[in-house]
Amino acid sequence: MDPDAEWDRQARQVPGAVDAAFGEDIRVEVDTLRANSKTVNLVFVNLQDYADPEQNQASLYAMLYNGHTKHTVLAAGGAVNRVHHYDKDTVLSLPDSLFRLFQPTVVRVQDAQPDRRAPEDPNWAYDHSDHVMTARFALEALRTRGYSSRVQVVVTATTTSSRPR
Repeated sequence: MDPDAEWDRQARQVPGAVDAAFGEDIRVEVDTLRANSKTVNLVFVNLQDYADPEQNQASLYAMLYNGHTKHTVLAAGGAVNRVHHYDKDTVLSLPDSLFRLFQPTVVRVQDAQPDRRAPEDPNWAYDHSDHVMTARFALEALRTRGYSSRVQVVVTATTTSSRPR
């Protein structure tokens, strides 16, 4: 890729991923790099990260297992200029909606169960609970929607040198 290539930033509507409070399609920030006939899209959905005091900060865990609804965080200088609301259904539909929108050939996710001693505990000793839950949501969408047979899934293992949280 060309190291001098520039990124394009825009807000994009994601058909099928519906705001839990307003019933309209959510918008995400998409940063796109085009260089040497290759395209890389980075998608930012602005979910809260480690921000649920009722669940020892585990925001996505609270959505999946306790039915919580969370609002997004607006990034300073970001392309999305309004708050959206996510619940379990929204988060589960988001990967599928993004796969249909971008039609990726490679999806990279982290290990969805890095600490096998506590598979359903939001206080994983060796990883960030919201990152683990993001991997679980993505892998579930790949599996249940049949994408696993059409895209290369790269699972990045967590190392034991990760700092406990």
